[in-house]
Amino acid sequence: MSDRWCFGRFELRPTERQLLADGAPTPLGARAFDLLLALHARRDRTVPKSELMDVVWPGLIVEENNLQVQVSALRKLLGPQAIATIPGRGYRFAMAPAPATTPPDPTEPPRAPTHRPELLGRADDLLALRALCEQHALVTVTGAGGIGKTRLAQALLLDEPHGALPQATAWVELAPLVEPALVLSGIAAACGVQLPPGVDPLAALSAQLAPRVLQLGLDNAEHLVEEVARVVQALLERAPRLRLLVTSQLPLRLVGEQVYRLAPLACAPRTAALDAAMRFGAVALFVQRAQQAERHFSVGAAGVPLLIDICRRLDGVALAIELAAARAPLLGLTALAARLDERFRLLTAGRRDAPSRQQTLHATFDWSYRLLLPTEQLVFRRLGVFAGGFTLALAQAVIGGEDGMDEWAVIDALGALVDRSLVSVEGGEAPRYRLLESGRAYALERLNEAGEAMATQRRHARALSRHFDPAIGDEFVLSDREFVLRYESELDNLRIALHWALLHDAPAAVELVPHVAQLLNRLSLYDEGLAAIRAGQALLAADTPPLAAARTWNALERYARVLPLSRAQAAWRVAVAQYRLVDRRIELYLALCLGVGRGLPGDAAASQAALGEAAALEQPQWPPGQRCQRVLASSGEAYLRGDVVAAEQTLREGLRLLAGCGPTRSEVVARWNLVEMLLLQQRHDEAYDLAADLAERTRKLHCNAVPLSHCLHSLAMAHAALGRDAQARNALRESAALACPLGLVYLRADLMALLAARDGREADAARLIGYADARYRELEITREPVYVAAYEDARRHVVERLGQARSQTLIAEGEHIDAVEAIRIGFGEPG
Repeated sequence: MSDRWCFGRFELRPTERQLLADGAPTPLGARAFDLLLALHARRDRTVPKSELMDVVWPGLIVEENNLQVQVSALRKLLGPQAIATIPGRGYRFAMAPAPATTPPDPTEPPRAPTHRPELLGRADDLLALRALCEQHALVTVTGAGGIGKTRLAQALLLDEPHGALPQATAWVELAPLVEPALVLSGIAAACGVQLPPGVDPLAALSAQLAPRVLQLGLDNAEHLVEEVARVVQALLERAPRLRLLVTSQLPLRLVGEQVYRLAPLACAPRTAALDAAMRFGAVALFVQRAQQAERHFSVGAAGVPLLIDICRRLDGVALAIELAAARAPLLGLTALAARLDERFRLLTAGRRDAPSRQQTLHATFDWSYRLLLPTEQLVFRRLGVFAGGFTLALAQAVIGGEDGMDEWAVIDALGALVDRSLVSVEGGEAPRYRLLESGRAYALERLNEAGEAMATQRRHARALSRHFDPAIGDEFVLSDREFVLRYESELDNLRIALHWALLHDAPAAVELVPHVAQLLNRLSLYDEGLAAIRAGQALLAADTPPLAAARTWNALERYARVLPLSRAQAAWRVAVAQYRLVDRRIELYLALCLGVGRGLPGDAAASQAALGEAAALEQPQWPPGQRCQRVLASSGEAYLRGDVVAAEQTLREGLRLLAGCGPTRSEVVARWNLVEMLLLQQRHDEAYDLAADLAERTRKLHCNAVPLSHCLHSLAMAHAALGRDAQARNALRESAALACPLGLVYLRADLMALLAARDGREADAARLIGYADARYRELEITREPVYVAAYEDARRHVVERLGQARSQTLIAEGEHIDAVEAIRIGFGEPG
């Protein structure tokens, strides 16, 4: 133990049992002195009352008020903030002591870090920060806790003399200081300045620093930001040759301050090889720290994707990566990745020389969280329910609740969290906000501790349901880009809301399922979408609101191309019947039109009746993108019953309606249907020109795999019709690859069979015919007219070359292959 400690104007001398104030002894009783020693010795934690009583009154039974009397005596002497009361837990010494030293010699050089930290992945940051510091007197480096602000600032101060930066440097570590009054004395000590008693300390410090050319670093200012801002402003006004570099989780907000927001370390792309990945700071830091923990640590080619995934899940935050890397030699990358969901228990192996707040990842967040105002803490922990980002409107809907926080209070708190780098913001037309993954895990922990998790998650589910309510109609009104910005960005939120609701709130789950299914259908995630619908259907009951039931059944019929026809038809009929019970005119209209377009009514009379009902519902003020659905459905109905001329004429009418709507999914669908109608009429050159243009345009839209796959298939059919088999094969190969994970390869199989037969691979062609036949039977549908020609042509080639018996054997073999095997056979690839 040191024989002297000082804090503020006090000096504690344990061996002499004296407490000095401004150099003079204080009248402190023996019990109060023992209590002060006990609190000081345990200054890094809250001390229970029972423990203090055992130390101060060993072996004696005393009343608790004796302890309170001695605490009051110390507060009268040291100040009311010197000893903090932690309700229900005990007391904590709140003045940050440091070993007493002889008064600083003003001729002594200022204190600065002595070891330049190694920087990985921060070369560009160092150059940018140096440029700012050369041009401006005050630069503040901001960023989340543990992101590397201190290391970057120290590297700059200890770098080789460069440009306009002063050679003399001083460094002040502010984190241990718990009182604003200690900021001045900390700066004075670091700069070798003596503050005489009886004089305004800020004026004295400014006067002594005024003639000096000095680069001063103030590290971790966030908990004392108001006092630091006051001192810095005065120093800049009175010491013009001084330059200040501050690190903080939030800016000082002073005139002339330049803020450098430090981003996380760059993470390698998921597909990068090790050499390429090591050029990214996050991966390089992980490998270096792991090798420091165990020099034989290495990463093989198979482990690189796992290493990259770990770095990405740790958000590129340097501290989190270092803590994880320290565990890697013991656990291995696979076990380490598996345990990241328990990251606060996993990431605890900090350096012994690191500050206590950086010994564990949890301690880093504790430090940041304690600095927030109560309303900011509330907003932060409730934001933990969001996954993959959120909009301001969704945040306001979820955070408000019973606490009565208005929208402006949420905006203010969210802005504070952005300033402190606890929330990141992605700019654009509609800004999105996001918690880093570790921050989200911490927020959820705090949310559960506060007992707010269930209520907040319920508001999250309801807010997502309201947000997606217009999506059914918007899909046919908004451009693809607009739809992506508004809805597809919330897929992760929608998934997590549904997962919670299925466990805890059945009515909310039933409301969410149709939205999930619609979005997943649009993204061609059919298996996940069908699983969501099955979960929703299991919750339907007699008292389920008709709208929720209608939307659930309507969502199912949207999967018609991957469902047996009878199941899709039944879902469509129930959806239409339920829609008729509610006042959702546009949704009933769309259900009728889309069902007719897919052939779900079952016959011409039922289709005509559905179209008539849709016409009666249609309103002239509806957007063209919605009104054209009836026209497109009429075209589809004519096409399916073989009247191709009428189908084309009606389709062109629909395209005229869509002309002013911008690039939409409906326009893409209409144009590829037009290509197929032109092919049926032997207008091959027209079909090719339209298909080539459409494929190029579709690539530029925010379309998913389905439209592009269909467009490329149309292009391949046009090439094949014109005898350009090599070009047809190239387009078809890409179309089939896109269709494979969607379960739609059977729609490409007839053309694959025709091209194989033309190439002399009749046996392969026969197997492909069998594969397609089996899928059509399984789905209870027949080939569309445009596919029939390729099928019949391929089959004729096969029978002519192989004979009827051999052909039937091979076709029967093909009935048992899967989509991947069909593609392999179709393009003659080795097995």
